[in-house]
Amino acid sequence: MTVFVAGGLNEDIKARPLTTFTPRSSNSGRVYRAPGGVGRNIAHSLALLGAQTTFCSAAGNDSGGDSVLSATAAAGVDTSAVFRFDSLPTGTYLAIQDETGDLSSAISDMEIMDTLQVELLRPLEPQIASAAALVLDTNLRTTTLAYLAHTARRHGVPCIAEPVSVQKSTRLASILQYCTWISPNLDELCALYSIEIFYMRRFLRSLVARPGQSTALAGDITAALESASSGTAAPQLLITLGAEGVLLLSRDPQCSRRHSLSLNPSEDPLSGNSLSASSQWWAWWYPPLPARPVDTNGAGDAFIAGFTAAFTAQASAAAAPSVADAVQWGQAAAAITLESQHTVAPELSRTAILERLAQ
Repeated sequence: MTVFVAGGLNEDIKARPLTTFTPRSSNSGRVYRAPGGVGRNIAHSLALLGAQTTFCSAAGNDSGGDSVLSATAAAGVDTSAVFRFDSLPTGTYLAIQDETGDLSSAISDMEIMDTLQVELLRPLEPQIASAAALVLDTNLRTTTLAYLAHTARRHGVPCIAEPVSVQKSTRLASILQYCTWISPNLDELCALYSIEIFYMRRFLRSLVARPGQSTALAGDITAALESASSGTAAPQLLITLGAEGVLLLSRDPQCSRRHSLSLNPSEDPLSGNSLSASSQWWAWWYPPLPARPVDTNGAGDAFIAGFTAAFTAQASAAAAPSVADAVQWGQAAAAITLESQHTVAPELSRTAILERLAQ
């Protein structure tokens, strides 16, 4: 089955200084151009990991769009659902990195993504309905996100959402009940759920001695998650913490042991049932895999691709992985990408992930 990815496509321009980065000053360095966009990066990585992938986005009828789509299709991604426009240029993402390759600041020109309106996408419903999973990023309009997520839920297709940035993360607020998984970083989580980051930091410190074990979530954080959920079904949260690992949050105390991306029937808001009478949330912390970072750009996209591919790109004879296994697939994909100068690591593959996990 195919993974249907809808989200950003752009040209990446990355600038990195040769020595210590000095803000508000000219820095000698190197400038690189590459295909980019959160959704596109996820689709590209999924294809490298062996998942059949269809990508939906928007691009200009220009040389930038030609270049990005050519590279994406060459990776094995079906780009037939990418719409081309004469009126707007292909999106551009300009990243300024520090001397370690970590992001210092960025500007995203993604106006063309607003062309992906609901009426344009309705003919794609059969492809979404037959997909193994729908992956979204918040470069899409709020109404478009709502349509796609609701369509996936009506057809029983698990939906995975990437918040992209603190500014855009709040676009998910009105569709939380239709998302199966959301993968924010800590800042995006706190913006989306109005949580004080102090409470999250304090809770994380308490988990260090319990890697992979379930822990009842602290009351202050639970209250914020429940307030945002408003009694409806709530998504599982895969919170990427960079060098501090990954935090999984769920109302389901057995979440880490599940062997499917899909929701339980009792979690489906369209069926009229809520998850349970309990509002208790549970947490699992997974320490990071060893890596020697070269460039952090794209690591979060690789994490989602690895997590999703664990369920959708398995050999037919292979046993279905658990959620905990899939988190490790995501972490391995992120670690491989961190060690590459490319936003999507060319060496990313199922074999590379399995070798990394065997270390």
